[in-house]
Amino acid sequence: MFLNQYNWFRSQKEKAPCWHVDAQMTVSQLIVTRFADLLAEGNVQSASKYLADDVVYNSWLGVVYGKDNVVVFLMDNVRFVHHGRNYNRWKQVQHTLEHRARQYDLATAGGEGHTTNTLGTKPHLGMDGYDSQGYATFERDGTIASHAKFAVFNVKIKETIVLRDNKVVLVNISKRC
Repeated sequence: MFLNQYNWFRSQKEKAPCWHVDAQMTVSQLIVTRFADLLAEGNVQSASKYLADDVVYNSWLGVVYGKDNVVVFLMDNVRFVHHGRNYNRWKQVQHTLEHRARQYDLATAGGEGHTTNTLGTKPHLGMDGYDSQGYATFERDGTIASHAKFAVFNVKIKETIVLRDNKVVLVNISKRC
């Protein structure tokens, strides 16, 4: 299913240059990008296909647990979609305190290109973008307008999305100083 979506994204690249899809994008990054784009469009029903049943949505408006509750929360707050927003690109990060988290080698990463990074060390992420524990974490910084008609009142935010098994399990949107 995700391969079909990837091919669809590739075919849409010329039609919609605002989508940053390239050949180096992993499946996990593709899922995060598509999920965020659907939410930005206000298409909550389509975005809900990417949510896990045990998803947690955390923002300054509150914490919501469970897929059904998150969908209702997003539909109630879809009116904020029209507010001005400006985000940086998604970047993949590795957040783990697990001392046993292993690094990928040639046998587990599955290819020559993923054996070492630019520093000469083994990467913590596989070819699909997931770590050895099965999670992929993406972050981006940005600003959103706190008032619909006043673009001067911008709030700095950081958005974090965590995936497990190609489903969104955590969305965290926090204000920054």
